[in-house]
Amino acid sequence: DCFSHLCNKSCIGRFNLRNGRLQSDIGNYLISLDRLEKELKCRHKSFEEIERLRNRERCLCSLLVERNEILGKLKNRSKQLGSLQFEEVKKQIDVIYDRYTERLQEIIPSLTEQDLQICCLMKLRIPHQNIADILCISSSSVSKRKQRLKERIIQATGIWTEGQTLEEWLLGV
Repeated sequence: DCFSHLCNKSCIGRFNLRNGRLQSDIGNYLISLDRLEKELKCRHKSFEEIERLRNRERCLCSLLVERNEILGKLKNRSKQLGSLQFEEVKKQIDVIYDRYTERLQEIIPSLTEQDLQICCLMKLRIPHQNIADILCISSSSVSKRKQRLKERIIQATGIWTEGQTLEEWLLGV
């Protein structure tokens, strides 16, 4: 009987010790969860701020395009572009959109000048038929160029989001 009493005391002691450790672990997990919740709220605020800044950037870039003599005319009228004029368009787009063509070429080194023209005109949100008029090519040629461009992007990056359009990808760069 004494032996079982000692064994029970020993078992209870181990149980209490184990229970204390578990209680401590639970307390640590709760503290950790609280810290993670605060960090998550902070990140959520940061993401909201980033989205707000992106929207503001889009708005400001649109205003800059409209007020830019070359880009404004190009966007509002379907005028043809010579190679020298396109170089100026490219420079203006790089200024307004933070090195847009340079960043594209870093991502996709195989881009041709024709690809860059399509990219720049799409970045300006110029409609498909107007792109054809500006480049003096048929609408079907614009479609073929866009398809080849998309294939180059996929080849260079190895990824393409399901349902994503070329326009969405280029606007996101």
